[in-house]
Amino acid sequence: MHSGRPREYRDPVTHDRVALRAAALISAAGALFWVVGTLWNLGVYAVEAASGGLVGDSLGGLTFWYILGNILRCAAFGLGVYVTLRCSIDAKTPWRRTITRAILVSIGGVVVETVLTLAVTLIGSVTISQYPFVDSVDPGLNLNGVQIGLINAAEGLLPMLVTWMPLTVLGCVLLRVWLGAHPEVEEPTVPASRAETPVDH
Repeated sequence: MHSGRPREYRDPVTHDRVALRAAALISAAGALFWVVGTLWNLGVYAVEAASGGLVGDSLGGLTFWYILGNILRCAAFGLGVYVTLRCSIDAKTPWRRTITRAILVSIGGVVVETVLTLAVTLIGSVTISQYPFVDSVDPGLNLNGVQIGLINAAEGLLPMLVTWMPLTVLGCVLLRVWLGAHPEVEEPTVPASRAETPVDH
């Protein structure tokens, strides 16, 4: 009979799930820092406006698409962190190797973020021209826009890496500490009701 006691079995916390949560936290922290920096800049612009400065162009640049683009970039970085983190750091990774791999995780996140930026640039460079008096369109590619996007992406690699690396290394170190304190993540405990019992022949 069922004793009425609550089941103690819980879904095992896998390493992939922990890596996903760590990547999401790193990405969210980066987005939060960006929001704080943006609010700070808005405060500076407001002070300049109150003193008679011309800041219309600066405030006008803060559009919905600008905000959405930065959020997507943070999400893309988090995706790159997850892909590289899930197979690089565990509870038995030495500390020196943890730092080295954390740097590689930062590079992986920056690479995915750069790929997203290039993809958006490529899509935005597609032009569609319609011939007059003809029911057809002629898609094209703005090569000048693509070239500018490639240059901006190449120039932004190092600043992105410098911006993300301290936060990512800190996140990886905290993850290593957490994994060391929770060894059951690597080998989830099987509940007694599901454990295999030896059969005597």
